[in-house]
Amino acid sequence: MGKNVLAVKIEEEVKEYIRVISESQGQPLDLKHLTQASVSNNMCSILFGKRFEYDDDVFGNNLRLMDAIAHDAGAGATVTSMPLLRHLPGDYFKLQRFVDNMRLVLHKFIKPFVDEHYRRSEEGTVDDFIGAYIREIHHHRNSQSGSPHINDVNLLKLVFDILIAGSETTSTAILWTLVYFLHHPDVQDKCYEEIHRVVGTERAPTIQDRPQLVYMEAVIMEVLRYGNVAPLSVPHATSCDVEFGGYKIPKGTLVIPNLDSVMRDPETWGDPDRFRPERFIGEDGKLWRPEEFIPFSMGRRICLGETIARMALLLYISTMVQHFRFLPPETGELPSLQGLLGASHSPKHFKVRSVPRMCLKKETSE
Repeated sequence: MGKNVLAVKIEEEVKEYIRVISESQGQPLDLKHLTQASVSNNMCSILFGKRFEYDDDVFGNNLRLMDAIAHDAGAGATVTSMPLLRHLPGDYFKLQRFVDNMRLVLHKFIKPFVDEHYRRSEEGTVDDFIGAYIREIHHHRNSQSGSPHINDVNLLKLVFDILIAGSETTSTAILWTLVYFLHHPDVQDKCYEEIHRVVGTERAPTIQDRPQLVYMEAVIMEVLRYGNVAPLSVPHATSCDVEFGGYKIPKGTLVIPNLDSVMRDPETWGDPDRFRPERFIGEDGKLWRPEEFIPFSMGRRICLGETIARMALLLYISTMVQHFRFLPPETGELPSLQGLLGASHSPKHFKVRSVPRMCLKKETSE
C-alpha cells in the first residue's frame, strides 16, 4: 500500500478522470458517479489487475450497489447493536436490502474474478492482490502450520472490504474538497498558486512533488478533519478485559470509537467549526501534524489504506486544481455543508462547474 508503483497507476487514472471532466466544457455537473468510478478503478487495479471504462454496464451496476451499501450501513449497524429490531415486520431498517446488495457484489462481481484468477493461476503467476492471496491459500493448505483463516471465503470478504472502503472514503473526501472549494474560493486560489509555482502547467503533479506542496497537503488534512469522512471509524472489539475512564469493558465488547469528538474538540483546535488549512502549517512553514489528527483512527488497527488514500487525494486534487477552477452553477447556489451519514459522512448531491484554466486566462486577456 502506498508504494510508488501504485502512484504511477493512480496518475494514469487521474489523467482519464480529468479528460472526462473536460468534456463537460464548464457546464454544471454532478461529479459523484464519475469520482466514485475513477477512485474505484484504483482499487480494481490493485485487486483484479484491471480497470474499467466509466460507461461499463457491469462496473456501473456494481458502483450503484456499493453506493446503496454505504448508504444503508448506518441502519444495518443499528440492527446489529440491537438484535431484537430484526424481528420487526418488513425491512424498516433496510437490513435485508443491505445484506442482499452485499451478496450481489460478492457473488456477481467479485467471485467471477476470483474464479478467473484460479484458472489463470494454473497457467502462471497472476500479479495482483487476488493472485497473491490464492498463492497464500495454496501455501497454507500444503503447510502443517498453515492458518485455516486463509481461505476462499475470507478472500471474497477481504476483497469486498478493500473495494468498498478504498473506493467510498477517498471519493467522498474528493467531493468534500469540492464543497469547501466552492465555499472558500480563496483556499482554491492558494492551492493553484502553489501548484503553478511548484509544478507549473507543462506536466501533471506527481508524488515526488509532495514535499513542496505544503499548502495542498494542509488543505487535504483540513478536509479530512472538517469533513470527517468516517466520524465513527469502524466497529472494534476488546480483545481482553479493559478498564477505561473508570468503566470496566469486558472482553469481546463491541466498541464504536467517536473520532468526531476528537476532530471537533474546541480545546484541541480552538476554532474547530472553521475551515482553516493553515492550522496544519507551523511557524517554520512546514507541515505540522498534531497527535489529535486521527481521521484514519490510531493504534494497531489504524486504517491500512491511509498511505494510499493520502497519495490518491494529493494526486487527484492537485491535478484537478491545476486544470480547472471549480465554480458553483450560474445560479450561485452553494452545496450544503450538512452531510449524509451512512458508512461514511458524505456531502449531499451538488453540481459544480469545472472551468478549464486556459478558458479563464482567455477571458482575463479579453
